[in-house]
Amino acid sequence: MEVLFGTVAYFEQEIQRHVLKEEKNKIAQIAENLELDLKFNFVCHEDLRKECLQNLSHASEKLLQATDQKLEKIPC
Repeated sequence: MEVLFGTVAYFEQEIQRHVLKEEKNKIAQIAENLELDLKFNFVCHEDLRKECLQNLSHASEKLLQATDQKLEKIPC
């Protein structure tokens, strides 16, 4: 079903798309801040730091992929 420009459905889709893009940006920014904290402010054994950084990477990738999937579901 095609959504026509200017309709309620059109604006709902545009708002959803914008919110999800903002969500993606926020996830990336939060992950970056946590990475910097782990690298420079968190005092621990280097092995633990590496494990935490790896886990952070996996978590942020998982959340970003979920957001991408939501974006793909919104019709153009």
